[in-house]
Amino acid sequence: MKPWSRVIGNALISGNAAGLASMAALAIFGRKDAGSVMRPINAPSHWLHGDRGTRQDGISVRYTLPGVLTHQLSAVFWAMFFERLVPDRPEHRSPPALLGHAAVGTAVAALVDLKLVPRRLTPGFEQPLRSRSLWWVYSCFALGLAAGSHWASHRHSRTVERRVTPRPDVALPPAVSTATQHALRHPGQSEAADRGAAAPSRPAAMSAPAPKAPQPPYAAVEGSSAQGSEPPPPLLH
Repeated sequence: MKPWSRVIGNALISGNAAGLASMAALAIFGRKDAGSVMRPINAPSHWLHGDRGTRQDGISVRYTLPGVLTHQLSAVFWAMFFERLVPDRPEHRSPPALLGHAAVGTAVAALVDLKLVPRRLTPGFEQPLRSRSLWWVYSCFALGLAAGSHWASHRHSRTVERRVTPRPDVALPPAVSTATQHALRHPGQSEAADRGAAAPSRPAAMSAPAPKAPQPPYAAVEGSSAQGSEPPPPLLH
């Protein structure tokens, strides 16, 4: 069985859905059977105001507010038992299975409401409505109960999936330099480079300049002629 915390959470959804669906049916068949949309909706207030509550055709705080609240609280009350007793297994939470369970639960609720409780605690809308209309009202109740329970179960499953699914990676830090990336990827090479950088540097050997090639004697003469100097004087014999 489901824990009570989840039962109450699901019942708030499925019960209010069942109450709203059946209230819409009350308005439709109230206009058809009693000539008033609001009379069946005000009727649940008869536990507080007596039979006058079943004959009110208008909207009022005195009758409409207690009638609506009583109807919705009663729907949540029955939804709590429904949610508690329906097994929490996939084969029992499919739409067809939920509809079948809701039909059984609604039949029990109708039996208790119309036959087993004192007259002052009956829903009250059975007085202005016909028996066939009551059948449609409780059928809408069952549909709303199944639909609300299915949505509540789907919502719970999504919540569980979000809790167990790993979170995506957090934002990466700002980009680092290429040298740091290389050191992280190749730690061995990085250590060797660090040891090489830490070794003392050795002075390079001084190399002697290469000897110049000897110039022929006539190179100086030609160089001098090229520079416009006078030729040497002739030798005396």
